[in-house]
Amino acid sequence: MKGLRRLGSATVLTGLGVAGLFVVWSAYDPTESRLAITLGTVLPSFLAIALVGAGLWVLLTDELDERTATRMLEWSGAGMAGIGTLGGLALFLQREGYVIDQPVFVLTSTVVCGALAGFGIGFYEVWTEQQREELEREREKLDHLNRLLRHHLLNGMNILLAKVELARDRTDDPQVGDDLRDARLRGEEIVTLVEQVSTIAGPDNEPPSEIDLPRLLRAEAEQLRATHADAAVSVAEPLPDVTVRSSPALGEAVNALLQDALAASGRATLSAALDGDGVVVNVTVPGQTTPDGGDQLLGGVGSDVGLSVADVLVERAGGELESGAADGSVSIYIETI
Repeated sequence: MKGLRRLGSATVLTGLGVAGLFVVWSAYDPTESRLAITLGTVLPSFLAIALVGAGLWVLLTDELDERTATRMLEWSGAGMAGIGTLGGLALFLQREGYVIDQPVFVLTSTVVCGALAGFGIGFYEVWTEQQREELEREREKLDHLNRLLRHHLLNGMNILLAKVELARDRTDDPQVGDDLRDARLRGEEIVTLVEQVSTIAGPDNEPPSEIDLPRLLRAEAEQLRATHADAAVSVAEPLPDVTVRSSPALGEAVNALLQDALAASGRATLSAALDGDGVVVNVTVPGQTTPDGGDQLLGGVGSDVGLSVADVLVERAGGELESGAADGSVSIYIETI
């Protein structure tokens, strides 16, 4: 059984539409011109029928609950009061001696138009609220999955990597040692991938702030040197002394691109240059060439995922990511302060 508030809302909307149809057709005069009939009878009739349909939809649909149905009726009442005031003005002028043909028709038409306009606004508000609630539910599911992924998969991979390292220490077979080293590298790539995906799946609630770009780039390079060879990440000095307004996602994006380059060849070059009102940060894999002689675009295992992660992070940081340059670099453009 439908709720009383839904039934009441549907009754009011449908009743207004039926009353509008009755008034409109009671004023119908077949001797009028086609334009007068269209504006005075046909168009108001369609509006009244639309209001009747709106009332029936409120009654029959499963998309509305009691609260949202009432909210749509409130919007219809607001529209009816607002636009219907014009019709009330017509009745007032009639009493003051002004001659207005069929003032009741004018009042009814404006009330129907107002109710229908308010219903449209209410429908849009209810629809956007439902979409927002659905997105929030999906976000909660994604956050829960993200936590499970980080907890179980990362813990399992860390144990697996520790076992691989123990096995390497216990074997004297060079071939087995090489295989275990490759297994460890692949495991570290999986850990990095999970951390990157978890980063972009998390909430984006970091406020922008002023960031010393050279310090940020050198810090990201130094962080990776701690886990790779000192020559693995090189910084092309001098870096432009600029400040940008961004979020921590900028450093995460640079880190993702460097990680991707290191996975491709074990080396990466980080550089930056001024470009108009902004600065371009370039990450390049040195020594690899494309058919046209330029450095190869970041490649290797997981490069597509790495670029996708970096693209999301750069967008969060307020910049733009570009790839496929002639020199094989992947670039981040961000405006300077």
